[in-house]
Amino acid sequence: MTFTSFVPDLHHYKGSFGGRAYPLWGDRAATQPNIKTTLLTYLAKIYGQPIKAEEVIAYVAAVMAHPAFTEAIPSDLVQPGLRTPITADAKLFAEAVAIGSEVIWLHCYGERFLDPAAGRTKQAPRLLKEMRLRFPQPE
Repeated sequence: MTFTSFVPDLHHYKGSFGGRAYPLWGDRAATQPNIKTTLLTYLAKIYGQPIKAEEVIAYVAAVMAHPAFTEAIPSDLVQPGLRTPITADAKLFAEAVAIGSEVIWLHCYGERFLDPAAGRTKQAPRLLKEMRLRFPQPE
């Protein structure tokens, strides 16, 4: 799964074919979510609070980006198509949304899912200076 701030063309994925694109928004103004309102309403009922389309896609990003996703349900992944298990635990959902928001922010090079309070500002992500690789200087 790829998250991008760009509109993918036929060569976006693998450089040879486009695959399928599932945009978050159903309109140009980014006001109509491309996620069924019945799902958002159902999740809001389960979690006891309104759920936004951005939170659902962040949750999907967190679950599908984790290596255990394919290890936990291999038999469900035999048939092509996206299947994402959804937790009934509101706290776990919120944790996954936080992780997935960062995943999407990283995939979109700091263009989407901005949250300055979480350190996700509108800029290309960079490693902290103390975490960057250091090469020895020749003498």
